[in-house]
Amino acid sequence: MSDFSNICRDLLDTKDTIKNKLSETLATELVSAGYITRDEHRTLLSKISLSVDQQVDSLVDRILAVEAKKAAKEAELKEKAKKGRK
Repeated sequence: MSDFSNICRDLLDTKDTIKNKLSETLATELVSAGYITRDEHRTLLSKISLSVDQQVDSLVDRILAVEAKKAAKEAELKEKAKKGRK
């Protein structure tokens, strides 16, 4: 597995961790203290989760684009090297 794949996998795993920690923090700090209701907690968490998903997925897409660009450049250099040997 490439370094890029490992990075992407780690980011996707971290996404779930971030959402879980945010949920715990919201519940502990806001719901239990009475600042927001459980329904408000669910609504807020849903919005935050969507934002975290979008941001991390966008980051992974950018990383994969860099990987694809790097692979294309390497293929181009190999092709040039092959033509140079002929």
